[in-house]
Amino acid sequence: MSASHAHRRTTTPASQATRDGAPAWTYTLDDEPAAVGAQGAVYFGTRSDGLAVAVKVAGEDVHDQDALRHEAHMMHTLAEAGVEGVVPCIDVLDRDGRPGLVMPRYPTHLLPWLYWIFLFILLVDRAGRDEKRCAAKYGPAWATYREHVPWRILPGVY
Repeated sequence: MSASHAHRRTTTPASQATRDGAPAWTYTLDDEPAAVGAQGAVYFGTRSDGLAVAVKVAGEDVHDQDALRHEAHMMHTLAEAGVEGVVPCIDVLDRDGRPGLVMPRYPTHLLPWLYWIFLFILLVDRAGRDEKRCAAKYGPAWATYREHVPWRILPGVY
């Protein structure tokens, strides 16, 4: 386990103490953010049932906090309307007096990955076809180029 994951803090959602008679989820989040941006930070952690989560926490500015609350409302509205491809906001919590959106850290199904898988297949196929066309068109000059640039897509890999 890395040093950034050694220090964790448990947080209870600000939304409600119970849900349908059951206790609210608790979240154990890393003390250090995984990413920091102009409008806030993202923390990784786990929910009390073991689900890996990412929590987007608003910055200090009240406008950032209002924007995050609006984003949570929009995500909830779109999910209720059945819009596909919207990352579900599974909870809203309070972190150091600032709102945070709780989202699953990893997609729970294959659909979000299909575009990237398809794009990777197209890229590899295209690289192979370009290799053949350039070899036919440029002949010995292409062979010299390939000696200087041996990798097609990722240096050291392919």
